[in-house]
Amino acid sequence: MKGQSRYGTGYGTWRESERRQSWAELNRWAGGKIVGRGRGYQRDGAVEALARTAGGGLIAWVDGTRRYATLVERDAGGELLSTCTCPYEGTCKHAVAVVLEYLDCLEQETPVPQARKNDMRFEEFGSGVDEDEDEDDFEIEDEEMTPVEGAADRVETLLKGKTRAELVRLIRELAKRHPAVRAEFADRRRLSEGGAGPLVKELRREIRKVTGTPGWQDYWGHRGYVPDYSGILHRLEALLEAGYADEVLDLAEELLEAGTRHVAESDDEGETAAEFVTCLDVIAEALVRSARPAAGKLIWAIETMMSDEYDLFGPLGSYLKRPHEKKDWSDAADHFLKRLDAFPPLRRQSEWHLCYERDHIADWAILAMERSGRDAEIIPLCEKEAKEAGSYERLVVRLMEAGHLQKAETWILAGLRAGGEQPLGPASCLRGRLLELRKKQRDWAGAASLTVDEFLRLPSLNTYEDCRKATQRKDLWPRVRQGLMRFLESGTFPWEEKDWPLPDTGVSRPSKPHERDVPFRSVLIDIAIHEKQPDQVLRWFDVRPSRGIGEGWMEDRVATAVADHAPDRAAELWKKLAEREIAAVKPSAYENAAGYLRKLSGLLKKLSREAEWTDYLARIRDVHRKKRRLMEILDTLEGKPILKK
Repeated sequence: MKGQSRYGTGYGTWRESERRQSWAELNRWAGGKIVGRGRGYQRDGAVEALARTAGGGLIAWVDGTRRYATLVERDAGGELLSTCTCPYEGTCKHAVAVVLEYLDCLEQETPVPQARKNDMRFEEFGSGVDEDEDEDDFEIEDEEMTPVEGAADRVETLLKGKTRAELVRLIRELAKRHPAVRAEFADRRRLSEGGAGPLVKELRREIRKVTGTPGWQDYWGHRGYVPDYSGILHRLEALLEAGYADEVLDLAEELLEAGTRHVAESDDEGETAAEFVTCLDVIAEALVRSARPAAGKLIWAIETMMSDEYDLFGPLGSYLKRPHEKKDWSDAADHFLKRLDAFPPLRRQSEWHLCYERDHIADWAILAMERSGRDAEIIPLCEKEAKEAGSYERLVVRLMEAGHLQKAETWILAGLRAGGEQPLGPASCLRGRLLELRKKQRDWAGAASLTVDEFLRLPSLNTYEDCRKATQRKDLWPRVRQGLMRFLESGTFPWEEKDWPLPDTGVSRPSKPHERDVPFRSVLIDIAIHEKQPDQVLRWFDVRPSRGIGEGWMEDRVATAVADHAPDRAAELWKKLAEREIAAVKPSAYENAAGYLRKLSGLLKKLSREAEWTDYLARIRDVHRKKRRLMEILDTLEGKPILKK
């Protein structure tokens, strides 16, 4: 849950403020896309039990992926603030929906009730929301104050005051009314009567049932299905508490495989994964309590984490962080070293996935050797893996950490010769290590040369800026910049010029750029925008080929960069972008269009051309008047109050 500071201002102030609330103000508070989604939630009836708080705010339930408690208030300056139990950081669509529901109540003259002091929604926000303060709340009694009982303490006091017969009746009533309690007692009965077998069998059935239906979410339609792993979790806990840790680990292998597949098959944004992961702490605790050999448990935990394709098994790492005997780590190291010895020979480029698997095994072997005190074996293993699997960077890092810089450079150059000097991948990492080494040696000219070399392989604004920083120490930037710009415009390498000031890198030079890539128009535009040269921005923008994907992003950046220098070009671009999005005929595109239209509106108003903006917006409305969702979004661009009466 996220929260913000709140200061109530009273119902009357809130009511008058909301009557003046405009779509533009709502957009400034939440952003156009969030407002659009909140509007959809409110229209679809997602806001329930709207009420006013004593401090002048609004509180409601809002149905989304789950049911969320949402509070909206105004601070002392009249600005809207919100708190919601949803995971979104910042003003969310649920808060917008609450404001719009309240406005609809005002429009329809529907009374909004006062929230009761014991409204359970206040508990959702913790003690940060004081729903009904008065002076009596702050009076201090003369006698010694009694500590406030916690919920668990109050329950214990209640139970201790009951007879055995009353407790039996209470438990029966709870089991009758609550299926979860009934299931808990059934599980305990199975354990007491038949040992772990019946519950293990039931758990296997439930794992198959829960993981058999993928989760899904339709966020626009506010519909979806989130699988419920709570039954699996509670039964695993019951097994563990009854002393069946090894049975939990046996089930864990099936659960981890089925849960991983379940996550892969689900169409959501992590809800299924979040449910599945709740079971992993129990598995980690079962490892601690298991009677399996200590080294075997270490190996099981590592092998399990190695099989994790989606980074789900993080909680199992807590077991590896616990103290373990050096001998157990040494046995684990031997296990993974044997796996390396048994690994088939690699054909590196055609079997990269096997290279990755071997690297993973070697990494765990090295960790186990570190934990067992076998440090002297690590660099020899790294040398072996460099030769057999091409894992040069791991070795180079170890050598540099040990202070063997010359030896590290030798292995860097060997790795570059063995793997080819591609712009990305292992070769790029090795060149990065060579750059790091030059800096350690305080060879600033050599470091600058390697930095420029990386720019020539992968021209971008980021690598351009790296070159600027690398050459400032020697005051070489003006000359180096000249060479880089010539390369971007013509493809000519800077060292082909007689007065190039940087030394040779010591590595093979990059390949000549393909003719179709020269000039590097996108990079030249990025640099011109960064250096605030609007003439150069338009020069290269006007000769670029249209690429389709990402074109809108580039056009928007160009329009923003030249708005002061060439406002008509900026206006033309934003109109083009907005009309392209509107033509896509879908709500998300309409919201994108609104973003461009807001920029156009701001520009034209800044130029005192409000009439042009009004005419253009009216023309858009007229042409697309049948697109109801678009008309609603266009309403948000104007400063008119949301309430019509």
